[in-house]
Amino acid sequence: MRPPDRVTDAFLGIMWAVLGGDPDRLGRVECRGEAALPSVFPVSELATAAVAVTGCAVAELVEAVGVGTGRSHVRVDKEAASAWFGFSLRPDGWRLPAAWDPIAGNYECADGWIRLHTNVPAHRDAALDVLGVPGSRDEVAAACRAYRAEELEDLVVARGGCAGAMRTLADWRRHPQGRAVADAPLLTREPTEPRDNGLSQGARGAQGAQWVPTERRPLTGIRVLDLTRVLAGPVATRTLAGLGATVLRLDPPGWEEPGLVPPRSRRASGAPGWTSGPRRGASTSTRCSRRPMSLSTASAPAPSTARGSAPSADRGCVRDSSTSHSAPTAPLDRGRTAVVSTASCS
Repeated sequence: MRPPDRVTDAFLGIMWAVLGGDPDRLGRVECRGEAALPSVFPVSELATAAVAVTGCAVAELVEAVGVGTGRSHVRVDKEAASAWFGFSLRPDGWRLPAAWDPIAGNYECADGWIRLHTNVPAHRDAALDVLGVPGSRDEVAAACRAYRAEELEDLVVARGGCAGAMRTLADWRRHPQGRAVADAPLLTREPTEPRDNGLSQGARGAQGAQWVPTERRPLTGIRVLDLTRVLAGPVATRTLAGLGATVLRLDPPGWEEPGLVPPRSRRASGAPGWTSGPRRGASTSTRCSRRPMSLSTASAPAPSTARGSAPSADRGCVRDSSTSHSAPTAPLDRGRTAVVSTASCS
């Protein structure tokens, strides 16, 4: 019998109830191992519960479509779940650049501290414009000391940047945003009504026939258009790809995410891991096809996709009684200019 993990169980119970899941299924969830993320907040417990609720949803789907071998049991490795939350991209043939822009970080102000988030170029420009300095970290540090923390936060945000005065927990609870977060639910669900897509009954039948769920890949044949950015959305769509869906990622011209893509020189030179045409690549546990399709103008550079892979399914975060349903196995595809990149894993 597993030792009680009341915090994880509470997270899992809340999320599963909001999703309308059968509460009896939670009795077939087992969370093993030790939490791995150092924090004063229960981050590892939230990570474990999020992976567990994903496993419950997968198990429910597998049983509903009749491709499972019986009642599924979900087992979550806490360490693997924590690692996936910590970082989920492993480069293939290239090294990760620095995760943070050189200016990003914590700075002392006249009455406290502030954190500047400058990874996005527009955010960096906004902070530097407010501070009136060209861009060295020492100059930024000197300029910050002339401002009160909340004053500088307001000025940077008003300029379109990203900054946050660093507050004590008591101060945060009194802050309007802190109060709003405290009152917000852990998870919300907003069902939408299906829309008539104008297809004939025969066309709808043919479209539905493309969904061929299997026990290991229950979303095989499902197509997903990914317009998300940065972290939460891409992790969700990569999870869908790991479960068999074909995910199309659409990026606008010039969009880049520092810390997740190779340097421009490697892309331009056709270095390992980058390609301007269809290419097959392997992650640590699955083979993934990428079919990039440029939507940019004729003058735009050729589309490229990055080869990155997530933690191996051999350490699967989510497992049922007969196979591994490991959400973090799909590659992270990237495009240089208005590129649709598809990734389907089998």
